[in-house]
Amino acid sequence: MQLLLGTVRDYANQSRPLNRAKGKGYIKPTQPREIFYSDVDPEIAEQPVGRLGLQAWASTQQPLTQAAWHTMPSTYIVCEADNALPPFAQELMAKRAERVLRMNSSHSPFFSQPTELATLIWAELSA
Repeated sequence: MQLLLGTVRDYANQSRPLNRAKGKGYIKPTQPREIFYSDVDPEIAEQPVGRLGLQAWASTQQPLTQAAWHTMPSTYIVCEADNALPPFAQELMAKRAERVLRMNSSHSPFFSQPTELATLIWAELSA
């Protein structure tokens, strides 16, 4: 896990997609539209961008004490055009899943490709 956190942290420091507010305990995306919704129609992306909250900095620092993938079947969908979590980092996390699927989408396929995502999930649940 340390390797993954270090890798993602290095990526974040290089590209600065997220900004830790100085002296604050949260992370704020610098360009949420480009980071999370790059392939979403701008009119559709307006609403989630406006409702986007802050992420606790602690969530990037605290070790996990439990993870569902240890005891439950799991599938990871790699979003290959994700600007928030680079595909190489997703690949590292996906190694823990039983199955890995892929979509050519941003971080938010539920907005950009909802039908394709639902079809993919339904097929996986039916397998």
